[in-house]
Amino acid sequence: PAMKSTTPTVLALRTPQHPMKRVILKSQLQWRDPGAHFCRRFSAGLLPSIRLDSSIVPQMIGGGFLWGLGNCLSQYVTCTLNGGIAETDQETPVPWLQPRKVAEAAFLGGVLWTPTATVFFRMLDFYKVPVIPRIVLDQTLWGACVLTAVYSFFAVCEGRSVAEACRRCAAEVPSTLPQNWSVWVPVQLLNFTVVPAQYRVALVNLVTVPWTGYLAY
Repeated sequence: PAMKSTTPTVLALRTPQHPMKRVILKSQLQWRDPGAHFCRRFSAGLLPSIRLDSSIVPQMIGGGFLWGLGNCLSQYVTCTLNGGIAETDQETPVPWLQPRKVAEAAFLGGVLWTPTATVFFRMLDFYKVPVIPRIVLDQTLWGACVLTAVYSFFAVCEGRSVAEACRRCAAEVPSTLPQNWSVWVPVQLLNFTVVPAQYRVALVNLVTVPWTGYLAY
């Protein structure tokens, strides 16, 4: 049977097989167990979350369509504000709708964002994160990561260097993140309390359409 030692920092153990075995420091148990427990819990939540089945395909198609539609709206708003001139680095006039940018946005929203957001939301559900901490996590750490990925992706698609992409993120993310809160905090509050789990990513993709137009404005 286990028996406590008179020393408060030592846990003495004696078993029939090892009658003299003792001395396991409690500090060692306290140092090792939390890390191992966290790794086990993280793996238990991550592995089921990343197992995406065929149901993700319609969500990816819908996400790509909505992100492409949002980019069309963004280009239209930008062109209207510029007096009918599309935003471009070229000296010659070009049509306001640039299909290449639409395709890039559709790829980002459908192929990259939708599966990643699905895994993130599933992990929040697995760990049963309460609503308020869930929104805080979504609108701080996750939101900053998403904005950084979006600005970096479009900077690379425009042919900019990695250093230029980093400078763009450093300039745009801190100013865009507070704007996100005015829209996405109430949206995600509704999303995490009312909307069923399988439709949460779809709602985010849907709200992205007018939100992209607003950012262009």
